[in-house]
Amino acid sequence: MKKISFTIIHKISVYMLFLLLSRNVFAAKYEPLEELPGASTDTFASYVNALIKFSIALGTGLAVLMLVIAGVQLITAPANESMRSAAKEKIGNAVWGLVILAISVLLLYKINPELVLIKF
Repeated sequence: MKKISFTIIHKISVYMLFLLLSRNVFAAKYEPLEELPGASTDTFASYVNALIKFSIALGTGLAVLMLVIAGVQLITAPANESMRSAAKEKIGNAVWGLVILAISVLLLYKINPELVLIKF
């Protein structure tokens, strides 16, 4: 019991020390090491905004690519039941990925519509 309370107190004190020492970190100017394609990253908020938009586009593209690959596998393996079931599972996973992506876009739109507004 004594050892457990010591570790809890130790963890809390380390956490509090971390909080006290880290408040000046957020005041620093953010300079990204690499630019995101098609995005101006002057501030940290604009960088996160560009990262969200890039992630949405990448996730959508990969899900559609998986749908195409699984569709080709489903068409080319009519006799092999194991390949057909694997292709159907890939299609289901890609659709679930698109659903999760759509839900995340809707949540981000509810928070701030500027987060998901993609301008070309």
